[in-house]
Parts: sequence; structure tokens; C-alpha cells
Amino acid sequence: MEAVPPRRRLPRPVATAALAIVTLTLIAACSAAPHTPVWTGVTSGSPAATSAGSASASPSGSPTGTASGDATPSSAPTSGAWKTFTDPGRTLSFQLPEAWIVQSVAPDPGSRPGALRFDVKTAEGEPVATLHTGVPVAFAESCPEGERHGYTVLASEPVEVPFADIPGAIEPRFVLRAVHSRAFIASYGLTNMPTAVEGKVCQLQNRVSGPETTGGFWFADQPFVDPGSAEFGSTRTMFDTLAEVSSYASSSTEFADARRMIMSLKFTSQH
Repeated sequence: MEAVPPRRRLPRPVATAALAIVTLTLIAACSAAPHTPVWTGVTSGSPAATSAGSASASPSGSPTGTASGDATPSSAPTSGAWKTFTDPGRTLSFQLPEAWIVQSVAPDPGSRPGALRFDVKTAEGEPVATLHTGVPVAFAESCPEGERHGYTVLASEPVEVPFADIPGAIEPRFVLRAVHSRAFIASYGLTNMPTAVEGKVCQLQNRVSGPETTGGFWFADQPFVDPGSAEFGSTRTMFDTLAEVSSYASSSTEFADARRMIMSLKFTSQH
């Protein structure tokens, strides 16, 4: 197997305060304190641990926003040991590799009361994804023809999460997409937002129009990809070619782990 091309991340802001990482012992949910996160062990080798099928996009294909049916990448095996994180209020849970870290941080400005935000990082502190509830969700504004970019869908799989069936929304899916701008900007996460205009986009949104119980939410490496933004490049994952993105999707254990983690999201209330 060829070596997996490294993901090239542009510089991220460095936190000014050191983060104390506490090793959490895996305990049964019934023994957890009422206001602390719950960690339980997960048996490896579940159906979500492996995937079948192949990516819908050819490495040499053009970056157009087309994908037929469900596109499931033929991914690398996931990590062996997993655990389940449950928030202190017992409103949601998801699985993640045992070595990964979940940090509770303040919700973004404009979030509704009771919003939650959890950043997930590797054992080395590398960001993987963020789960944020209680966020406003709106369809992208008009997309002028001169600002549209081609994009490729490399993975698209249905997920069972609650959502508000607002006009124009689609059923929630886990997606991996790459926008072609100055490079191929790849992004993965949950979405039910329509984006394409004649096969091209101005912005890709990784958001779900959640029900009243959760509000809008996103579980992704970033909430949206906007190649035209003045801040573009500060936190994006970039590749030189579409072939590198395809290789990353099919050979990266980190992506396989992120995919399994995001697709495992469960909410206590499904209405």
C-alpha cells in the first residue's frame, strides 16, 4: 500500500494557556456522578469499525459536485480500543478512540441558551472534529456565478440523527467533500444543507437543521468551507491534488476513526 499523503494544515492559533489533560478511567454509566461526563468501553470490531465500497470520485476526475447514491470510501481499519463519551447532562453521546481527548469549551457567540460545544483531539492534541449544538442554521445566501467553485463528493452516507424537516433540507448525511480553489480543500462532517448551484458552490456547510430540542448542530472538522472568505487558509485542510484527497479517504486511519466517531452520534431525545 502506498504511503498516505500527509494532510497539510495551515497554522492554527496557539492557546495561551496550557491545557491540563486528565486521564479518565473508563467507568460504567450507572456509576458516574450526575454532572460529570460518562465514559464507557466499546468493543472493537463492530459493524462501524470497517467499511465497504469505493469512493465515488476518481482521483483524476474533475472537481464537480456530482455523486450518485451513497458513496462509501474503502477506508483503512479503525483503531482497536474505543470508548463512549456522554455529556454531563446525558443529552448526547458518541464513540471515539480510547486515546483521543474530548474538551468542553464555551459555545460560539450567538448560540442559544443551553448550547454545548466539545472539541475532539488526538492524543497529540491535533484537532479532529467539533460537536456544537444550539447553533443558528440558515441556507447559504445567493451564489454569484463568478464566485462558484467546483467540488467533489468522495463520501456520502445517511446517518440517523434528529433534524428539522425545513423547506429545502435533505436527510442528514456524513460527507467528505473537496472544493477546488487555490488547492483542494477537503472537509468532512454531518450536513443536511443543500449547497450546489449547477454543480458548483460558494460555500459548503457542515451543519444540520436540528429539532427544537437541540437546535442546529454540527459535528465536523469545520462548520463550513468558504473559499472566498478573507480568513480562508487559517484552519483548512488542503491537498495539492484530488488524488491525494482520495488516498487520504481510502488509507487514513485518522479519517476512518473520525468517520466512525461522527456517525456514532446519538441524542437522548429524538423528537
